[in-house]
Amino acid sequence: MKVLVSILTSSKPELLKLCYDSIIGQETPDFEYDIVVIVNTLNNEYADVVRRVLPAGVNIQETESNGRPGKGHNSVLRHFAAAAAYDYCVMVDGDDFLYPRALVRLQHYLCYRPDVLFITFHDKIQTTLAEGESNIPYLSIQNKGYLLYNLTEVTLQEWYKIKGAKNPFTTNINELNTLARPFVFSKASLVLDIYYDENMKLFDDFIVFMKCFDHSLLGNLKVYGMVDADMYLYNTITSDTATKTYFGAGGEVDRINENARFLDSIKNKFLTLKRWDITRFPLLELGQTNEPDNLLVKYKFVDGLFTQLMLPITDLSNADNIALVISHCSVNNMTGFLEDLQGVSKFRDSDNCFRNNSS
Repeated sequence: MKVLVSILTSSKPELLKLCYDSIIGQETPDFEYDIVVIVNTLNNEYADVVRRVLPAGVNIQETESNGRPGKGHNSVLRHFAAAAAYDYCVMVDGDDFLYPRALVRLQHYLCYRPDVLFITFHDKIQTTLAEGESNIPYLSIQNKGYLLYNLTEVTLQEWYKIKGAKNPFTTNINELNTLARPFVFSKASLVLDIYYDENMKLFDDFIVFMKCFDHSLLGNLKVYGMVDADMYLYNTITSDTATKTYFGAGGEVDRINENARFLDSIKNKFLTLKRWDITRFPLLELGQTNEPDNLLVKYKFVDGLFTQLMLPITDLSNADNIALVISHCSVNNMTGFLEDLQGVSKFRDSDNCFRNNSS
């Protein structure tokens, strides 16, 4: 099979370059893949900036934008639909990253010949810890920020509990978040209407999940959620002005309109989902124990990112909640993950930090 890896960008060229490098630096999968950069923005000068920061010869496509994310994502799918050589499209946002083994792991999921693959949860990087995040496994990086990573046995339980708690048919869309990230699309999926909502400002991908979940239950598409946090790295370090504005004091009208648009989009539709039981959403799990050094690989990758990101140094000493992780691993018999933690410790040459946290 042949895969098209798409990078969607509208701003932040310095992050786009790092995103591109993360894909170029992949361990080699058993399928052929090419990269396309989709520039979708109202900034007419941005495409020229992209051409300057990326190597010569990179496939860069400019698409029409309305300033909203759904139209940008749909422009990726339309480009893929017209590219006859490719069987699958992987969708990456230009300010996020793929872990080094992402495509090697993906090849195992593609053996199931899916029509759409979602990522149920993923790691993220950030410079501060929000309230409640101390219960999430995290490591400090260079006294600049944090890598928040997942223990599958723990996070999957939380995914069912948190994501399935609120029914979107009876809950304001602004109180929800997307259940899973759309990540891989097949050509066959594009025959049906699985496209993003181009009028929504923030929750354009929620409808995509509902469409695919509905088609899965009806037997029209093979749709799976990948229980795999070792593929995609979400970046929350750079301020997301659109999100902050949307949820800020001046975003009341946007939030009202967003919910009205969402209600209109689901009216008299998705009847298979009305009772909202996400246990019916099929999942595939490769597992974290197959490659017990995954955390070390991820840590080294993020450490390299932080070296390139121009971030201020702060005092994050002893900021790793290793004791919590050791407790989780002990309860869930994840001895391989504990060995991986020691590998990170040796890489950072800070054994005392780990010993003090685990004592």
